Amino acid sequence: MGDNTKFTKILIFTAACIGWIHDAFNLTIITLIGNDIKLAFGVGNFELGLIFSGQFIATFFGAIFFGSIADRIGRKPALLFSILWDTIITTLSAFSPNFIWLFLTRIFSGMGVSWGVGYALIAEVFGKKPKRRGLAGGFLHSTFIIGFVLASVIAQLILPLTLPFGSWRYCFLFSLFPLPLLLIFQFKMKESEMMVEYKEEINKRGIQIRKVPLLNVFKKEKGTYLLIISAIMLWLSQLVYHNIIDFGPTFIEDFSGDPNLGQRMVTLVGIFGAIGIIGFGGLSDKIGRRISFFINIVIQLISVIIFLIANELLLLNMLILAYILFGFGQGNSGVQGVWLTEMFSTGERASTSSVIYSFARGFSLSGIIVGLASELLEDSLGLTATKALGWSMGLALFFCIPLLILPWLLPETKGKMLKSYEEEDIEVKD
Repeated sequence: MGDNTKFTKILIFTAACIGWIHDAFNLTIITLIGNDIKLAFGVGNFELGLIFSGQFIATFFGAIFFGSIADRIGRKPALLFSILWDTIITTLSAFSPNFIWLFLTRIFSGMGVSWGVGYALIAEVFGKKPKRRGLAGGFLHSTFIIGFVLASVIAQLILPLTLPFGSWRYCFLFSLFPLPLLLIFQFKMKESEMMVEYKEEINKRGIQIRKVPLLNVFKKEKGTYLLIISAIMLWLSQLVYHNIIDFGPTFIEDFSGDPNLGQRMVTLVGIFGAIGIIGFGGLSDKIGRRISFFINIVIQLISVIIFLIANELLLLNMLILAYILFGFGQGNSGVQGVWLTEMFSTGERASTSSVIYSFARGFSLSGIIVGLASELLEDSLGLTATKALGWSMGLALFFCIPLLILPWLLPETKGKMLKSYEEEDIEVKD
């Protein structure tokens, strides 16, 4: 049986972070080598957009697959297998003979997500001592920024080189970096003690775990309610984020006339985002998940209003302030992951958190919404392309409004003592 010694906690936390960093690297690197891919295969923005959107949509199906493994077999094998899957498939992208091969490998790579599995591990390792569970979740989510920065550094170092078959291919090969760590995790890391106890109880009672444990949630009225409200809340929060961030570098460069300001702002927003994510994750351990999430939505709402004023009045300093404030307001991301794992039982914890987060991330349609709205405003109102884009990005304001209400429809879970199994969860499987 596993144990929650200090070494075990450190190893589990490190493994979960590697999963997040690796996911971030593989999902980001493709966006940084997009122009090289277009030149290599003679495709345009539409085909490239299919890859961008497709790999994120694929995370939803990967969440069902790996989430089910985590809830049926164990957190450890699901996490390590998902990282290995992503590593192998991304490496195959480097050897793409044509665009179809690249497209398929990126789609299958997108399935190798481990977001919810990592959160389930973090929640359970702090299950009986939840005082710092939110802080740990905030740290975990903030490591996504490390993966983003790593991808940016690799692209800047490799792309200028003249290498055989195209420098962009070598960027994919850096996806192999977790392999030595996977060996350490395989032989040194233990399974979540809570998951071990859960499986022992299930086996003792002679209960067969469903192939897709997520379906058990729909047998319980409360579980269905929590799943739906959580999914809507996270989906809207992703729409807010991507409305402001995805077109951010292009918008800032056009707005300021400085071709380098966009990338510098991405870094700056990332830094303030990490501060907010870690800070509010820890704060939620003190004041609660709901109020912490709510405060961040208020911050985002204010930042979007400032953004719209700056866009209308052409005030660059105000625009920069809006982005910094918005980055800090991303602290809700440090709250939502752990909050999800606390709302569901051990038998469905990894599945629900994985599927909800991947649904919200994969089906956020901000690119389509902002793109269509900006063209409509430019054509119908005669706005400049930059101002039309700014107003379209500002539609995030309307997505913020329901987010002021939704967190209050979910239970407060701060300080909740997680159990390995509960009678009602055992009964629902009979």
